[in-house]
Formats: sequence, structure tokens, C-alpha cells
Amino acid sequence: MIVPTLEVGGMETMTVSLAGSLKRAGHDVGVTCLNFRGPLASRLLDVGIRVSLVRAPGLRSSFWAPGLVRHLRTLRPDVVHTHSGVWGRACRAAQMAGVDTTVHTVHGKLDSDPFYDIVLKRWEARHSTHIVAVSEALEQDLVDRVGLRPQNISVIENGIDTATFIDDPADRQRMREELEIEDRMVIGVVARLAAVKNLHALITAFRDVMARMPAAYLLLAGDGPLWPDLSTHVARLGLSGAVRFLGTRNDTPRIHRALDLFVLPSLAEGTSISLLEAMASRTPVIATPVGNNAKVLGHGKLGRLTRSPAASDLAQEMLAVINDWEPSVAKASAAQAAVKQHYSVDTMRAHYEQLYGK
Repeated sequence: MIVPTLEVGGMETMTVSLAGSLKRAGHDVGVTCLNFRGPLASRLLDVGIRVSLVRAPGLRSSFWAPGLVRHLRTLRPDVVHTHSGVWGRACRAAQMAGVDTTVHTVHGKLDSDPFYDIVLKRWEARHSTHIVAVSEALEQDLVDRVGLRPQNISVIENGIDTATFIDDPADRQRMREELEIEDRMVIGVVARLAAVKNLHALITAFRDVMARMPAAYLLLAGDGPLWPDLSTHVARLGLSGAVRFLGTRNDTPRIHRALDLFVLPSLAEGTSISLLEAMASRTPVIATPVGNNAKVLGHGKLGRLTRSPAASDLAQEMLAVINDWEPSVAKASAAQAAVKQHYSVDTMRAHYEQLYGK
């Protein structure tokens, strides 16, 4: 596996989960980072998966990354599986190192695509044996916007280690006590603090919720470039006492257990890892109708979908759930069962093994 980093994020969490499942299935697995390692590296090292750092920065390395070529020639892998952010440089280096099979997974879209994005993706695709999109929407984007052939793309939806996200009332109580939110209606999200996650709108919507429910509380778990702007937005709206930024967390199962309601306000998604985690935790969920969200939520049978990512629509759905709680609890139980059946890491791993040829 080759990734930019192993910081805490959806793509990186998926990579760690897939690598672990592959190792349990008997494969020899390693992960190579091209920018820096990051905190998730420890999860791999703890289960005996090697983690390497081979720096290959800049656009130039997309065409020539000699250090990565040497690294792969030393390892001599049967398969190189690359992920968003390293497509061209990693697949090209794998070919130059004599690797027969290269798989690339497209996890989502950038906040804004560079002007050369289409040309670069077409070039990158030429150096991949298989291309995977984590949702049908991403597959369609690769076909319609980039111009790739649909027969060259497979859709493999993300999966999670469902055993990690279990009901644990005692731990839920401990976590809420640690965060001093025992008596609050806790709304939250686990997400990168970036523009595509639409968190400004969530905070604005929360203001409208709190106006009707003063005991409400908002948790934002994650890190990213918009943290200062979001903090300013919270202060501007007078919400500093009711919104907490948790930063990067390695205990996301405990965060999900502490929540009463999970809200994913994104402007774009692939197959959201944090949404699957919330569902596996039996937490009622609300999500915007983007990417694979509608399919994952059974088009509203397993959670609520907003009409749009606008703050007004987010607030409307949050108030609807809070004011009519029992149906959302029932949907959450059905969602937990659906994730275990359709979105487990081992199901995802089996699909990738078919592409690997193993």
C-alpha cells in the first residue's frame, strides 16, 4: 500500500483497516508513506505490519521518483495498491520497479481540482492495472469528467472493522463524564476540518438548534486547515460555551459512543468512513445527499437525509430528529445491522483480493 501519510482521516483509516484484514487473511503487507508517517502508523506496527517512509514530494515526482523505485525494487511486491494523492508517482514507480499489478483507489475529490487535473488523471490511469472508485458517484465522475472508460473502473465501497464499534453503555458514560457532557444533547461529527466538510454550515445550523434546545452541545473531532476560521465562526455566533473542538483523536469508537446524534454535512463524499462508524455505533445519523450517503443510508430508511447542505436544511433535520426521537433510534438499530452485513472490512478485503489476483 502506498499513501501520502497515515494521519487520522477516512482514507488513511480505510488503508489501515484493509491492511490489517489482509494480514489476518495470510498476506504479507506493508505500507509506504510518501510525505510523513502520522499517528495511524502505530496501529499497523502494533500488529506487525511494516511502515516505511520514502519521501517523494512535488509534481515532478509524479514522473520520476527514484527513491521510491529503489524501495519497490528492494521489496519486490506482487501488488502495489495506491491511494488518492499518490496515484501517478506510485504507479509509475511500481511499473519501473517491475511490479506486474498496480491497483489505485480514488477516495474522493479535492476541495478544488488543479487546472491540469483531467490531463494528469488520464496519464495516471495509463499506469494502473486496475482503478477503483469507492462510490458510484466517483466512478461516474471519472467517466464523465475525466473521460476514463467505465470497463476500466471497479466500484468497491469502503468497509470498517465493525467489531471495534460496539455498544458499551459503561464506556459511553465514562466518555461523557470525561468530556463533561453528561446532561447534554450531544451532536457531533468526526471529520477533517476542511472546506468540503461544510462545517461552517453545521455550526450555523447548531445555533438554530440551540435556540430551541439550550442543553444541546456540539463536538467536532478532527484537525485541518479550517480550525482557526471555524473557531472564529463559533465565537462570532456566541457559541463558545456549547461547541468543543477535540482535535485529532485515536479513540473514535469512544467519540461515536458519546454522541446522541451524528451529523455529516459534507459537500462531497465517497463512501464516508465516519458515517459507517456512526452507524456501526448505533448512533442516529443525518447526512447530506452527496456521494454514496444516500445509498449507505438506504435512501432514508437507516438515517435522515437533508434536502441540501444548507444550514437551514441541516437545522431542520436536527430539530426533526430531536423532536421525534424514537423513529431515529429504530433506524439506528437497523443501520447497525446493515453496516455489519454490507460494509465490513472483510467484505471489502475480499473484493480487493479479486483485483489483486490472489
